[in-house]
Amino acid sequence: MPRSKTLPPEVWDQVIEELPQAYLPPLLGVSSQFHDIVIRFLFSSVKIYFIGGERGQRMLNTFYPDWMNDIARKLMCKSWEILNHICQDPRFAKVVKSITVIAYSNGLSIFERSEDLYSFSNI
Repeated sequence: MPRSKTLPPEVWDQVIEELPQAYLPPLLGVSSQFHDIVIRFLFSSVKIYFIGGERGQRMLNTFYPDWMNDIARKLMCKSWEILNHICQDPRFAKVVKSITVIAYSNGLSIFERSEDLYSFSNI
């Protein structure tokens, strides 16, 4: 489609803003224009999780340590991936406007034990 017949990004911003959050991830692969618009909605605010021990169990409201450990591991791995992506990709780092840290742990988590944490220059 010729460029003159497409809607301007500002209009797509308004359309995408009205969509439920669950509809946004599939739009990342539609086109580079959609990717650039949708990524701002998905990642302008990110949450980073530090979860472990008894405090983590209480936060996740569970008495099942195996389930808690699995969920905590997934959340912290995804958190690590997001932080790493912020560090590796300056364009992505500019999209992130706020980072919320959710910490429920009795001791040091993977982030505090890692020397790589000091390499996050884009944060």
